[in-house]
This record gives sequence, C-alpha cells and structure tokens, in this order.
Amino acid sequence: MRIDGTVYWLDGTLPPVASPSARPVFPVNWVLPLSARGSALENLKWQPAITPDEINLTEIDARAGFEKPARIVSTEIVRGVKGLQKQIQFCSLSSGQLLDAFRQNAIGEFWQAIDTVNWHYDPKARASILTISGSGTMNWDDDGGGERSLSLPGGGFNPPDRRARTQDENRHVPYYTKPEFTCHVTTVRLPTSTQAKQWSSKPSFNTHIFGRNYYRAWELRDESIRMVRGSRIDQPEIDTASAQRDNARIAKFDNSMGWISYNPAGQKMEVGSGEKVPATFDFDWLANDVPCLSRAKAQPGG
Repeated sequence: MRIDGTVYWLDGTLPPVASPSARPVFPVNWVLPLSARGSALENLKWQPAITPDEINLTEIDARAGFEKPARIVSTEIVRGVKGLQKQIQFCSLSSGQLLDAFRQNAIGEFWQAIDTVNWHYDPKARASILTISGSGTMNWDDDGGGERSLSLPGGGFNPPDRRARTQDENRHVPYYTKPEFTCHVTTVRLPTSTQAKQWSSKPSFNTHIFGRNYYRAWELRDESIRMVRGSRIDQPEIDTASAQRDNARIAKFDNSMGWISYNPAGQKMEVGSGEKVPATFDFDWLANDVPCLSRAKAQPGG
C-alpha cells in the first residue's frame, strides 16, 4: 500500500504483530504487488541493512572482585523472520513459565543463578526482546603475578573461508554470501579495587573482506570497559578477481577473541583507539541506527 507517497509492504501470512514496513519482511528481490488494476513484477534493489537482524547485549558487573560471581544482564534483540518466530515461540508463555524454562536449561557454566526473565515483542521496533538477569562466574584466567584476563562474549571472529572452485565449475560466476547483520555489545563494570591504567584490551579493527564488514571497537570510560562488535554483508556477490585478492589476505585476518587484561603493575595500558563506544545501559539499542559499525570507511583486507 502507498501512504503519502511512501510504499509500505504487507504480508497476510505473517503474525498480526507484523506491521507494514518499508521493505518486505522476507528477503526477496522480486515481488508481485496485489492491486485492484493488477501489477507487474517489481524488482527491489538490494541494499545493506541499516539495523542489525540480531543484537546481543551483555552487561557484566564485576565490581565485587575477580573471585566473586558477577551480576549479569543479557538482552537479545531479534528482528525480521527470526524475531517473528520468537514471538510465536514465547507469546503463549507466562513470565513464570519462561523463568522456569531458562532456569532448567540455561544454568550451568555461565549462569549460576537466574533471577528474572522478561520477554516482549515491540511492534514499533519490529523486534523480539528477551532479557535475562542473574549472576554467574566469570572465567578470569590467572596469568601469574596477579595478572588476569577475560575473553568477552561475542568479541571475536572466525577467519573467513577461502573462495575457490574446481576446474569443472564455472569460475566466472560470482561468489554469493547470504546477507546478514549481527551485533554484539558487551560492557564490563571493572572491580573497584583496580585502576583504569591497569587495564588493556585486544586491538580495535574495521575490516572489509569478501564483501563483509568486520568491526570491533573498545573504550574504557566511567570504570567500565565497553566493546561493540559488528558484522554486516555489504556486498552479497563478489567477482572472481575480488575473491582471489581476498583469499591472499586471510592469513593476516585478525581472529583474536575479545580479551581484556589486568596488570596490577600496568603503566600506560590501552583500551581502544579513542573511538566513543556506548555501554549496554546508556544507549537505546532499539533505535534504527545503532553504532554497530564504524562511521569511518572500512579498510580492505584482513
């Protein structure tokens, strides 16, 4: 339908919570609109997603110290078809049933206790929102001499696979990657017994390879280390020459996990590269334009 010159798409096969949207919920390239006078097939030009399909927020409150369980708040924001699937999965469950289910299935190595589980579907944001609060043990590595390190959830990337074809295959056909946009945001409230100069992190990066933007940024501010890590397909199809060029760059790809490190004797330790990174708790992560990718142009290669 068209309202004030703007086209909105409707799909009668979707749940009632699926409101009209500027793009079809299913990722289609060709559509046949239903109109009173009849319509021809229309091509929808593909464009990179502005809003992530999935955002995972993890707040770790370790202010009590390295040896104490940390307070944890984990939020999952899911849009699109998967978000609607979550809506169908959870909409008939009471808050008590959700709490019992997660206590039975999620408590283990990460969660020691789950206090609350809250879920709702936000029609305005077109997102399923699941928030779990509780406590858990952080697996701080003992690096000796009082030094500690921790790998943050969702902080690293696996190296991309090589693009190659056999002699029997058409080498001129572009390589295709299914479009997606995911984001992980982790904030650690640091032990109160430590100082900012005693902390460091793995490097930030902003890399483009095989049509995908890999992004990670850090900041230490207000006694907390903030990390955001985004991954978005910017170009679903790449030609053979581009694939061969990026194959040669895989060896240099930064696949380091999201480590933060504490050194009691640390001097001039560094976290991040001066970029502002919001925490899980001081930004509206339901907004359409979230800072899950850098405003700066990504560098080619790994």
